[in-house]
Amino acid sequence: MSRIPSLILSNVRSLGNKVDEVELRVSELRPDIVVLTETWLDDTYDDCSVGIHNYHVVRKDRASGRGGGILCYFSEIFTVSIISGKEVPSLHGAMSEFLCLFFRDMLLVMIA
Repeated sequence: MSRIPSLILSNVRSLGNKVDEVELRVSELRPDIVVLTETWLDDTYDDCSVGIHNYHVVRKDRASGRGGGILCYFSEIFTVSIISGKEVPSLHGAMSEFLCLFFRDMLLVMIA
């Protein structure tokens, strides 16, 4: 039986100026999965600029406006498939990001 993956979940409220700090924490803790919400990233940031050594990057940036965004780092030892990534209306009428991934026989759904 395989072990349960380790996970870090954090609201980073703008990843662009915190990439080094996040990378340091991830290198210390070495989790299998890192989920970051409120990344505030857009198409001016490529995956390489927010990447972490030995981790795959999967992200869903807010399509328009400021704020929002989801980013997931997965240890390179795992294979991840993106099932869906889009924006959906939230309960309060604002748009929310929706990212659906398939990971180690598990379906992971993140909404932020």
